[in-house]
Amino acid sequence: HPCEIVSDGGQDIYILSLGDGSFKSAKIQRIEVSNNFEISTVPIDNPVKMDADTYNNLLYVVTKDADIPENELYIYDAFTEMTIGTYPANGSYLKNVCGLSADPYTGLVYVCYTEGTEGYALAVSAVDGLVFNGIPVGEAVPVKAVTVYSEQ
Repeated sequence: HPCEIVSDGGQDIYILSLGDGSFKSAKIQRIEVSNNFEISTVPIDNPVKMDADTYNNLLYVVTKDADIPENELYIYDAFTEMTIGTYPANGSYLKNVCGLSADPYTGLVYVCYTEGTEGYALAVSAVDGLVFNGIPVGEAVPVKAVTVYSEQ
């Protein structure tokens, strides 16, 4: 059950698949276009959301463990093929993540999430792991985070 697709700066394609529909069977497959479309699996368990920073060649992955209510944000370096960070370290304020957007110009990752009937957005710095406080968006339930630029 593929549900998300992104590409990195090296023209590789990443597909998040929910497998049989459960968190524990979810995985991310990397398709290396420049290597005869070789397929490999990104070593991050239980992915539910992802986005790519094509400038810095990073993949951001939100994971969900079925046993705890928190989500974690992994930063995966597509060039070295290694996880380079997990934010926030305790996961205490990443609950019910429903959207993710990487900003290659600022190094921030924007995350939408809900708590009860309230929707929030926050920003996580990929550089130093600083988390900016949740921004209330009212009773609207966010479903996606996007980054928009205007060339002037």
